[in-house]
Amino acid sequence: MGKTFQLPDGYDTVVAAGQSRPAPEPAAYVCKIVNTDLEDGRLKLDLDIAEGDFADYFKDDFDERKARGLKFVYWSLTASIPIAFDDPKNGEFFQRLYKRFDLNVTASNPNFELADNRGVVDIDKLIGKHIGALIIVREKEVNRSVYRNYRVEETYTVKEVHDGKTREAWIVGVDGNKRKPGEPAPEKPKNTSDSEPVDDVDIPF
Repeated sequence: MGKTFQLPDGYDTVVAAGQSRPAPEPAAYVCKIVNTDLEDGRLKLDLDIAEGDFADYFKDDFDERKARGLKFVYWSLTASIPIAFDDPKNGEFFQRLYKRFDLNVTASNPNFELADNRGVVDIDKLIGKHIGALIIVREKEVNRSVYRNYRVEETYTVKEVHDGKTREAWIVGVDGNKRKPGEPAPEKPKNTSDSEPVDDVDIPF
């Protein structure tokens, strides 16, 4: 007695760990904003894919890492927009970058205005809103294993993503060179040194 347990309802349809769906390729996606923060003069956004085969991919990835009890659990798709508008050197450029984001998110969400009539922005109003995002990948090698770091390179309107009016995405390889999605990574010389594999969740890059 006391040494039995009950399988959950729908157990036959549960996907085994290690057999999760494939990771998204770099591309332009319609995304939703799931969290916001202000840090070091920047507006920081956590995003997830909102449509298609990879919808909610980054939430599922986060939940899986958290369930495994790993040391570093972080959201894997973020965007960072500088808002230091009074910076003497780059403030004007930061204003232009933010304005593009503001126009894109406003156009992508009908009847939505981010700032109030005093020009005050409540960033929590962004949560749940949609925006187009060009997602690129930077590869990082740790102990002979290559990991993917996803990054939002540019924002667009949702319509621009649907209409295919975005730049083509790319991968920055371990060698620092860009290549198109689907292109194989360049071969590297074999390394005979012994090293232990590192779980990707323990690398907060």
